[in-house]
Amino acid sequence: MLKFSKQGDYGLVLMVALAEQFPTGQWISLSDIAKEKNISYLFLTQIIRPLKKEKLVEAKEGISGGYRLTKEPSAITVGSILRSIIGNVEPSTCTTSDKTCERQDSCPAVSVWQAIQQKVDDVLDNTTLQNLLDTAKTAKRIA
Repeated sequence: MLKFSKQGDYGLVLMVALAEQFPTGQWISLSDIAKEKNISYLFLTQIIRPLKKEKLVEAKEGISGGYRLTKEPSAITVGSILRSIIGNVEPSTCTTSDKTCERQDSCPAVSVWQAIQQKVDDVLDNTTLQNLLDTAKTAKRIA
C-alpha cells in the first residue's frame, strides 16, 4: 500500500485552510487552524516550515500576523506541497533516481513500479490546491 505520512495529510489540510482565506488576503494563525481542524499546533509548526522555505506560504509576525499563500490556489499543485513536506513520493526503491537497488536494471517488476510512479506523479502534478478547495466546498454544502 502506498501510504503518505500524517505530515503530508495535515499539510494538505493546512494548505486548504489557507486557500480558503486567499481571496480576502487575510492572515490566519496556525493556532486558529489547529483549533478548527483539531491538529496539534506544534505539529503544524513543523509542517509550515518547509512550505515557507519553498515559498508556498509567507509569514507575518505580530498580533495581526499569521500565514497566507504566496500565489493563487490554482497555481499550487498537490505535488509541490507534498514534495516540500515529505520529499519525493515513491512507491518503491526501483523508482528512485539514485539507483539504490542493485537489481533495478534487471528486475522484472521495475516496469510496474515505474508505471505506478508515473500515475502518482500525474495525479500529484495535475491536482491543484484549488481542486482540493472546490472539493472541500462541495463536501460542506452536502453535509
